[in-house]
Amino acid sequence: FRPSAMRTTIVRAGFRRFHRLPLRWLDNNAQGVVKHTVYYDLMETALSEFMLQECPDLYPSSDDDARPRIASSACSFEGDITFPDTLHVDVGLAANKVSNSSCVFTIGIFGADHTEAASVGSITQVWTREGRPIDVPPEIRKIARSLVSR
Repeated sequence: FRPSAMRTTIVRAGFRRFHRLPLRWLDNNAQGVVKHTVYYDLMETALSEFMLQECPDLYPSSDDDARPRIASSACSFEGDITFPDTLHVDVGLAANKVSNSSCVFTIGIFGADHTEAASVGSITQVWTREGRPIDVPPEIRKIARSLVSR
């Protein structure tokens, strides 16, 4: 738990792209709020959806194709989201590091029409072929750079 004096407010303006994703009853835990594991699922889903929309031909079609892997992820929970009070969330994407070997994305999860994030996380994505790291494809670096805040 972080005392309120240590919390950082994350707002929509810090993100370059948003994906609206639905919530369901089963996303709630016994306390009636969205489970923390669901936040990670939403983060990964939004990033994958973005990549598939922007570069559908780069996503793997066989085991020997290059493919993205999540090398690390983290999530900080700033507030609660509940279903059915919130039927969907807006997942904001930004890139804060794009290099030849990896891309680091910052991801904010916002309740519908909320200006402050309920959670903020990060995903470090690397690309592999046959289980070995390779350079991030140039097309992926290009679209990842489109998410860098100016």
